Amino acid sequence: MLTTLDESLLHQAAATFAAAVTSDHRFYDRCFLSFADPERRAVVGVTIGVYKNMNVTDAGVAVVGGTVQHNVRASRALRPLHTPHIVGPIHYEVLEPMRRLRLQLAPGPYPTAFDVQWHSRIDPFLEGETVQYVNGRLATHVQRYDQAGEADGWLEIEGNRVSVRSWYGVRDHSWGVRRDVGGFEPMTGATASTDAGYLIIWLVFRIDDCAGYLQVWQDGDGRSTKMEGMLRWTAGSGREDARVVAFEDDVEFQPGTRNYMRARFKLRTHEGSEWVIEAERLGAPIVMRGTGYERGFDDGKGLGVFRGEQHLEFDSYDVAADPQVHKLGSGEAVHSLQREQIVTVRLNGKAGHGDLTILPFGAIPRYGLRALDAKERQIVKLNESG
Repeated sequence: MLTTLDESLLHQAAATFAAAVTSDHRFYDRCFLSFADPERRAVVGVTIGVYKNMNVTDAGVAVVGGTVQHNVRASRALRPLHTPHIVGPIHYEVLEPMRRLRLQLAPGPYPTAFDVQWHSRIDPFLEGETVQYVNGRLATHVQRYDQAGEADGWLEIEGNRVSVRSWYGVRDHSWGVRRDVGGFEPMTGATASTDAGYLIIWLVFRIDDCAGYLQVWQDGDGRSTKMEGMLRWTAGSGREDARVVAFEDDVEFQPGTRNYMRARFKLRTHEGSEWVIEAERLGAPIVMRGTGYERGFDDGKGLGVFRGEQHLEFDSYDVAADPQVHKLGSGEAVHSLQREQIVTVRLNGKAGHGDLTILPFGAIPRYGLRALDAKERQIVKLNESG
């Protein structure tokens, strides 16, 4: 099957762009984008993905205003319409590669809508590949890039329309093979214990003409198993990229939870410069289950699952007592570990904004975090098993 992308001279295999080279059902290509009001009135998260071997494209939106998060999730058959990237009321359009995007949520039977252009003056950061094996089987092989930017346009929540002007945002775009795609994961043996502690830190931020990226994976004792990061300035600044080579963290968690309140990182870059990053939460986080992550669709099967030619669902969360999140109306508890949190950032005292995700699992004694309880174990098991 031919697509408009096949008009380009960018093929990398003897196949059209309609097909994936691998037959693994978990092959995906997905974007996540956010934008947030510096005055704390609202934060928005948008995700859209394509799963060629499942014949699916799906998308999710979460809009947090005050203590309520409104969610819209949609899915459709991918073929024959590969592009444009429209999934029900959710639209994603590339206006200028690596520079300008348009995001839309059309009005519907839910209390929110928006139309914004997301843009950036600073080139994205290309992460190193993530490769993981489970019982000898390739479970994850992912490539990703990240970018800091801002959004302009309008946002409507419960009939109140606000102007979006230079709202801070980030995005990441990843593709490859990963777990928790397509509704199931092949069983190849006993799963790893969830008792062993580990910590994931992911930060993208911008301060005037500088942007930064940081990703660190640590074991429960604080030893880094993966560390990468970079500072980058706008084109024409005359400054070269500064690569992170050393890292120290100090995170303050909300008592009795795995949600952080603020964090302080000390960095050293390859040319010998030292940097201090201070980050503090700005408003409520996005509970990612609302966008379809963590098996967040109503059928409990998660991302990349075929749900027919067209599918639309929506709900709202009470996030006032996060992490004790509940669905509005039913009062049903929402069990979710992943939060996307907009933060204020200071880089050597200079102010800006960022998106800081901190995911602690298992026992991390230096932060007073114990082993997972039975409910948390079940969430991790679902996330890792697909």
